[in-house]
Order: sequence, then C-alpha cells, then structure tokens
Amino acid sequence: MRGIFFRGLTAFVTVATIGSSTFLPRKKSENQHNSNRGTKDLKLVWLSLDGFQPEALEPWVSKLKTPHPKGLTWLLKSTHGRSDLKVINPTITAPSHISTITCAGAGVHGILDNSSWTGRASVSGFNRPYDPENWVTRLRKQGLRVGSSLYPSIDGLSDERKPDIGIAYDNADAKPQLLTFPKGGTVSATIPDRTDPTKNYPIEVSATESGVVTAKTPWGNLGPLNKAEPQDVFFTAKLNGVDRRAAVSFLLVSSGDNLTVEVTPIEMMIAFGDEFSASLDAANIIFSGLRDYRIQANTDAYIATMDHRRKFVVATDLMMLGRGDLDAAFFYFEDLDALLHAYDKDDVNEAAVVGYLSRFDQDIGKFLTAIPSTADLVVLGDHGMSAIGYVLNARKILTSAVADKGIIKTGGGAFYFYPPAGDMTQDPPAGLDLKAIADTLRSMELELTGAKLFGKVIVRGSKEADEEGLTGKNLPWIMAFANDGVAFKDSVEDTMLLARAKWAMVPDALKAKYPDPMQNGKLAVPVPAGQHGHWNEIPQMLTRLVLEGPRLSKVDPQSIEKTLQLVPAVSDALGWQRPSSCSSSAKQ
Repeated sequence: MRGIFFRGLTAFVTVATIGSSTFLPRKKSENQHNSNRGTKDLKLVWLSLDGFQPEALEPWVSKLKTPHPKGLTWLLKSTHGRSDLKVINPTITAPSHISTITCAGAGVHGILDNSSWTGRASVSGFNRPYDPENWVTRLRKQGLRVGSSLYPSIDGLSDERKPDIGIAYDNADAKPQLLTFPKGGTVSATIPDRTDPTKNYPIEVSATESGVVTAKTPWGNLGPLNKAEPQDVFFTAKLNGVDRRAAVSFLLVSSGDNLTVEVTPIEMMIAFGDEFSASLDAANIIFSGLRDYRIQANTDAYIATMDHRRKFVVATDLMMLGRGDLDAAFFYFEDLDALLHAYDKDDVNEAAVVGYLSRFDQDIGKFLTAIPSTADLVVLGDHGMSAIGYVLNARKILTSAVADKGIIKTGGGAFYFYPPAGDMTQDPPAGLDLKAIADTLRSMELELTGAKLFGKVIVRGSKEADEEGLTGKNLPWIMAFANDGVAFKDSVEDTMLLARAKWAMVPDALKAKYPDPMQNGKLAVPVPAGQHGHWNEIPQMLTRLVLEGPRLSKVDPQSIEKTLQLVPAVSDALGWQRPSSCSSSAKQ
C-alpha cells in the first residue's frame, strides 16, 4: 500500500491569542476582585496539560538553561507520579477530558474526536452534549464552590457543565483573515460583528514605501506593526446581552516587497460569575482569537501568537488562584500540545521551541508556587504525541467499492469508517463483510518499511468493541488506529507517494523509487510535526500523572493505571462525592 506526499501539517492545533501583548497585571489594590475575596481554603487544583508526553518533551526540556524549581523539569521528574498513565480510547483531547471528568468511556458519551461526525455533519466534539454526570456538577451539588479556566467540558454550555466562576472558549464561526499587499499599498477588509451577523466593521491596513505598516479601525488606529508582535484594539460589545470588553488582533506575519498581516475576528471569552467577568474586563484579559494554522510555516509569527495568548491565560489563572473563595479549581494549558503538533522532532526550529518552553516553564513554576499549602494538586496529560513520519490518503486505504458504501473520517492516526450520511445506527448493507474488511486492515503493511499500518482495528458490535467500552450503534462500523508515525487525511492530492517528515531522511530505496518530492510544482515535503489519535496501548500515547499535597501525596500513583480511575481516587482521598457514573473499575 502506498501513501500520499503533500504539503503542510496533517494534524494541527488551533491556537488563540488573548488580550494585549503589552498587558501587565494590575497591582492588587487596583483589582476589583480583591474587594470580594472569600475566606475558603482552596482544597484542590486540577491541572490538565494538553499533550503532556514525557518522551516527546524531555529532549527539549533538558535544554532549559535556568529551569524553574517548580516548573516542567519538576513535573517530569516528580517521584510522586507516573509516566505511563493510560488515556481512554481514542486518545484525543475532547473525548479524553469528557471521559476523565465523568468516568465514562467514549462508548458511553459517544464523542470520539475533537471534530465529531453526527451522520450529517462534523461538529465540535467539545460542544456536543453528553449524558454522564460531570464531576463539577456533583461537587457543586454538595455545596463546594468551583472555578474553571478553559477546562474542556466545564464550558457553561448547560447548567450541568458550568462552574461558579471561570472562563471557557468562545466558539465563534468567524475566521481570521490573511491580508497580503505590496509596499506602498493599502488593503481594505471587513470584520464580521459576531453579535449581529448582518453587520460588518470596516478596517484598512497600509504600508509605506519603506514598509511601515499601520491599521485603521472604527475603534482606533494601530501601528507601526512590527513583525511577529501582535497588537490589539479594544472596544465594548454585547455578548449574550451583556456588555463585555472585546478585542481584535493585528499581526504582521511577513515583510518584504509584499507584506502579510493577519487580522482576527471579534472574539471574547465566555466568563462565568458577574464579578469575575468584571475583573477580567477591567484587566483587559480578553480573547482575540488568532487561530490560522497557516502561520505555522512562519515560526516567529506562530510563536508570537502563543506568547500573546500565554500571558493572559497565566494572568487569569493567577487571578483565580488568589481569590480565596473556591474549594476546587480546574485549569487547562494547551501550550505543550500546540508546540508538539507544530514542531515535534523538528531540530531546525529547536531554538524557538526551547525559547518558548523556557517562558512557559517560568509561568508554570510561578503558577504551581502560588498554589496554597492547603490544596492538593493533580497534574495530568490528556493524550500522548507521535511524530508524523508518513501521511496517507485515507481514501486509498479501502478500495473504492468498499469506501463508497460509507463515510471515511480521520483524526490524526485514527481512521473511522461510518455508515453513509444519515442515521449513524444503520447496519452495513448485505454483502459488506465488516470482519473481512477489518482483517484486511490488520494485515496491511506500510510500503518499504514492512511495518504493520494499524495497531488496533475494531468492528462495531464485536466482542472486542464491547470489551473496550466502545458499544452502541452511534459509533463507526470500523475504528482503526495507526501505529506510531502514521497520519491520515480524508482527502489529499491523488498522488501515490509515501510522505516522510523530512525528505532528507527518506531511505535511499524510497528516493530511487520517487526521486522528485514535487509533482507538477504542487506538492512539497511535509514539515516535522506531531499528532495523536492512536490507541492507548502504543507507548507514545501514554501520558504523565503527578499527585501532590496533604492528602494526595498519600495516594499511590501506581494504583491509578488509567484516567478513568483518577476522579474516583481523588474523590475518595478528599472525602468528596463521585459523579454518578464513576466507579474505580470503569470501562475504557
């Protein structure tokens, strides 16, 4: 079987920026939230580090010149933890977080991926409703006060998923724009008003003959724009009928005879708790979502967007930690995942990656140091990470006679074969032997390497599916998970080539067979990148767990083998109630 050679990243993460690149936290005397501080002792800090995979991170973290004593090195080396924690299957961010917080596997809540197929369309796996009880809901029912910062599934989409105070991603449909124009030129565009789809705001970006870039907006002018230094313009808009601070970001991505500026749409954080929302607004801690993965090709610009966002997430988190009116707080950082998706095994951009990790390391150290001694700490990843070696066209995995009988969807290293559009509970048509198809997938080998393509193949309704907790008819007919280093695309250029992360590393036999990595000038070598979507039996998908504090330091991490066992163990140690779906032996 052959693969596909194409340009770009096969698995990318969307990265948002928040607030202003010049933001500085206000002094405590100026923060509105301090006037309403409570007297509770914070008992639990739950920290999710997206993509927290020791094997992938250690080569970079080991290069930190002055690591924070309570930063990434400490998290990786802490003796009260384990580095082989199993995540639920499939190992993807949205299913993982929802499963962890409910103790329910993907077969129970029905969410398999970050982009979930409904039978009619792909929708965000983060936003889909699910039936199992959320642990935060259970905590609040027993009178505990809970905060959440960006934690997936604690997003306020319903009363069952809302903390007392916190923030969540705002999933607006507006997309960033890349504006390209020559020196001495001007380009006009509009930004949609996300609170009123019938309205647009005009903007204008200009460059002098010497390359000085400025921007005009209805709320004020910006400039000069310096390369890889985001600038924001702030204003007030209504979100769900409430006046909130908002922002638009401008980023000079590249300069030269032609310049490219990225302009974000209007985005705001959903915030819970009126007084907490007011505190965020007063401090200009506001989303302005820079989410265009195309700038990953420009390392300086991509890292700048991450820095821009990081400052405000950390400011929000420190504000939440210092309130003194919470029993438990849940936090989420996507920085490690974003870096690994973009630069896993990338030695060309090593200095930029290590530089960012140095700054993130200091932030994490500051955050962990700020946790009061009364609180217990849980730190965990939601999945592992695998460096992409090959990118295969998923449409070529199955013969057209088979593929046309259903719908193919992919998620990194996950390959799903669904019933045709419509009711997902459809049975396969007569003559479509799912077991035979699964056997064929199991036997497939990657050309030239001789390695098996799939590490796990499961047929819906089989005994194996039931054993893995992937039961029910709202699942694909076939779920197949690639071995290490293989990624899938639903549809790429119909060119039969194996794709390698770096063409220079391709074996001589492959170079001889496919001497030209370009086809008609349209395809280029994929850059080094990382992905997930694998089965949790694959070592690269295992993640890290750390338990610390007055109560959790007495819990043996080795007794917690998988993420589904974590909430029961922590609940019992703290004397709190478990969600109704939790048990220490919950199925994957």
